[in-house]
Amino acid sequence: MSCVIIAIGWCLLAQPAGEPDNFEPIPLKAGQGAPPAGLEGVPQGDSAPSDQPTAAPERPAGDSPEDSPTADGSPAPPNKHGKTPEEPPGGMETLPDRPPQRLRPPELIAEALENPRQEALSGTPLSLSQALLQARDRQQQLRIAQSYWRLAAAQAEYHWALKQRDVLADHTRPHGNLAGALGAQAAAEADVRDAQVAVEQTQQELADLVGTGGAGNLPLTIDRPHVGDYRTHYESIFGTQPPPPRIRLIHRTLPLRRKAIDAHAEAIVAAIDAVNAAGEPFRSSGQGLSTLLETIDLLKHERRAFIALVRDYNLDIAEYAFAVAPAGAGGDTLVSMLIRTSPPPGNLPTRAQEGNSDPSIRKTFRQSSPDRGASAADADDWTSNYPNELDSGAADDPGVYQALLAVAHHPLRVQKLGNLLHWDRNLPPDAGQPVALAECLRGVPAPNRLNVIRAYWRARQYAARFQVLNEQQEQLNALQSVAIGQRDQPGMTEAGVRLQAARRGARAAILDAQLALIAAQFELTLATGRPLAESWLLPSTPPQSGRYLVSKSAGRGSPRGAHWAGMTTLQYEKLRQRADAVIQCDAHRADLVLQARRNESGPHAADDQMTPLDRVIWATGRQNEQTLAFLADLTDYNMAIADYALNTLPATLSGDDLAGKLAIARSTLRDS
Repeated sequence: MSCVIIAIGWCLLAQPAGEPDNFEPIPLKAGQGAPPAGLEGVPQGDSAPSDQPTAAPERPAGDSPEDSPTADGSPAPPNKHGKTPEEPPGGMETLPDRPPQRLRPPELIAEALENPRQEALSGTPLSLSQALLQARDRQQQLRIAQSYWRLAAAQAEYHWALKQRDVLADHTRPHGNLAGALGAQAAAEADVRDAQVAVEQTQQELADLVGTGGAGNLPLTIDRPHVGDYRTHYESIFGTQPPPPRIRLIHRTLPLRRKAIDAHAEAIVAAIDAVNAAGEPFRSSGQGLSTLLETIDLLKHERRAFIALVRDYNLDIAEYAFAVAPAGAGGDTLVSMLIRTSPPPGNLPTRAQEGNSDPSIRKTFRQSSPDRGASAADADDWTSNYPNELDSGAADDPGVYQALLAVAHHPLRVQKLGNLLHWDRNLPPDAGQPVALAECLRGVPAPNRLNVIRAYWRARQYAARFQVLNEQQEQLNALQSVAIGQRDQPGMTEAGVRLQAARRGARAAILDAQLALIAAQFELTLATGRPLAESWLLPSTPPQSGRYLVSKSAGRGSPRGAHWAGMTTLQYEKLRQRADAVIQCDAHRADLVLQARRNESGPHAADDQMTPLDRVIWATGRQNEQTLAFLADLTDYNMAIADYALNTLPATLSGDDLAGKLAIARSTLRDS
């Protein structure tokens, strides 16, 4: 077993970071009709893959893991790169000499939906086509289909909760009487019951819709949700007429959601490797329980994210398909637009598809001059100690926010941190049309202003979140040099496997953040009444991060104004504490990076029995968690400011003047 772990660990760490594939929906010809879905390579038979890595069957020569069905359901012939003709060559990472991987999204969803023999769910098997037969109209068909996929996701959550509990018990059995192990086992049992409750609730929801809600007659899904490419035929359907707003959003996000499904599948595979790498040392020595529990939690997180994405992907497909299907389409036709209704051609691929990340995601942030045109005093608000190359092997690795430690005045420290995090330094090149808050509020009727402001700050938060997650991934990538340079040290092989799991999880989280950003831009563009056919809006005014002075007299005549005055002050105090947490976590992470590069252990290293590399991985995650919480708190603070201002200022105030009351007018753009 240890030899397998060593082989996996160093093959993973040796991966060069290549240029990623551009993920595009399959081009279509006009007049092809409604879109059939294609489910890739679902395993047949009763046995599902286990958490122990196993090799998948060999794929025939020329058969590609990227095979996607054409309009008639047959696979398009692969080109010389092993891809369908519409796809560009490339890959997120090259994997020379890597052992074959075994779990792709189809295998994972098959595993998750296999009802176990023990503690199996009870219910009456129901296919999607049978469920749709009970619908009276198209809207009820949509509700039934979406309820069906919610139940499938709940069943998958339950099955994986059982598996998670059993894996934990297996790895902790020799030392299961330890307090930490007992607590984790109890929590795993609670997760199983939570998942069971969710299944029964969604069973009843679907039963009510299809009219089979009698006692002992609750449904169980048997059709698997779709996890392959989905062809929308968008141009041929809406070439001459504008689509409904939601359909436009779904069309834009389906390919990215599919990429995120693949990325989380890869993260699950890496997390399983990490659990096995941590489990063997604990079983043999009883040491490393905290590391084992951390990796099991990572696996649980990735599985839940995968299931949520698959559910949302199929909910969107159903909404799109039912919106464009012919009025008289029967149940079988509708089902064929949602999932593959015939067995997939060919054998299973030999390895999981490498995650395809947007090229912009890999851009490394480098230190740059402050915004052009800003005064010297304003320019100082953007300064921080970003390293020129996060993946450099320099012995000295200062904290990202080390310069802020020297800022003694807390309000100024909060302001500098907020401005820095909202500085657009690493967004995709097609992120949208930059727009200032004043421009968004210009001409908006007073009753609609709060909705626009809320949409604006949410989109701004998700833009910052996307960039923070990019930087977390770069920090983790930089640790590869530590792992490879110290591969002969005890425990470093297993730590390298855990580093790979963290990197895969970070890459998947970036795609999740990009999806959230696109959805927030859609809501902002819609709220402002701008045309959705043009580039969607990207907020360029940073939120107010300095102390906002409220007037006690302004709220005397307005109870709501007085309430929001108090909330604004309270939100700022929370924001100030969170800023300190971010800066201190960053300083701690930088200190642990330095120790790891020198292969040193800090004064409390024996307490957690982690390797120096594991401690850096943990600290990086903790810093990222606090940073994302700071961004959320900053948004809440600005929402409170908006509510205070709108309840105390005259409704006749112009949009430009109102924007000036909400935030200092400056741009987030790097080169503005």
